[in-house]
Amino acid sequence: MENKNILITGANGFIGQTLCNAFSKAGYQVRGVVRKKKPSAISINWELLEVGDFSENFDWGHALTGIDVVIHTAARVHQMKESLGNPHALYKRVNTDTTLEVLKQAHQYGVRRFIFLSSIKVNGESTTTTPFSETDPAAPQDPYAISKYEAEEGIQNFCQHHPEISCTIFRLPLVYGVGVKANFAALLRAVQRRYPLPFGAVHNKRSLLYLGNLLSILQADMQQDQIKNQVYLLSDGDDISSATLVQTMAAAYGVQSFLLPIPPSILLGIGACLGKAKAMSRLLGSLQVDSKKVRTSLQWSPPYTVASGLTEMAMQARKN
Repeated sequence: MENKNILITGANGFIGQTLCNAFSKAGYQVRGVVRKKKPSAISINWELLEVGDFSENFDWGHALTGIDVVIHTAARVHQMKESLGNPHALYKRVNTDTTLEVLKQAHQYGVRRFIFLSSIKVNGESTTTTPFSETDPAAPQDPYAISKYEAEEGIQNFCQHHPEISCTIFRLPLVYGVGVKANFAALLRAVQRRYPLPFGAVHNKRSLLYLGNLLSILQADMQQDQIKNQVYLLSDGDDISSATLVQTMAAAYGVQSFLLPIPPSILLGIGACLGKAKAMSRLLGSLQVDSKKVRTSLQWSPPYTVASGLTEMAMQARKN
């Protein structure tokens, strides 16, 4: 399949903006969609459209005309401290209802493929001895994950009844790269500043996904037309512990790591006292992804390991 005209929603975001820049450099005609342009936003090689606070009633015609593929990254992201009275309603409106409306209008305007970036949280919050796979029953546990799963179900149902458009759903673990925010960015800053970190006795396993690997699999998916309407779990295929992640970060950025062997039970207790129990649990627990299906189905191998991904991040940071 030759897909040269791409619409990417959420083009202001960490993932969306990177994809817009990368696909544009690769020779695609890219149209990025945002709710509101940032004051610093400069679009040189791709078209940037501001659509306001779009909802399921928004007319996407001007954005979808002439588009071959939609990559839908726009979402209300997971909030660690959700203070809304009915968070599910807002997550559903943005992550489910609007997603399905974009898909329906994409079909009306002749779009041939709809790619949806979902979350591994659809499978659950953690693993023990067995990594998550596509055959596991969905087990979303918060409004964000539930809204993503409901969107997945709606997308698959629509595409099964409208074969003119096909879908691919990618469930992503933590995605990192230049511009990453939240806990990963905080951990990276601590490593760069050579802070002692209490993860020396942590032996968990976590799957991550480098932005370069995400870009690679999206390109691979768009170049085939035989496999349709699939759900894939993605990862670098290089699961590591929090302690090893710290050491790998330090090596990539040319600093020394300092790991203190504090038992995880003590760290969990400290996290609870500080009101950070969930964040600490995620940092210390395991969440592994089995990505064999996508590798076999699309004959794809991730071009980056965690170490080479972090090294490229460090090189780009030095250039900037």
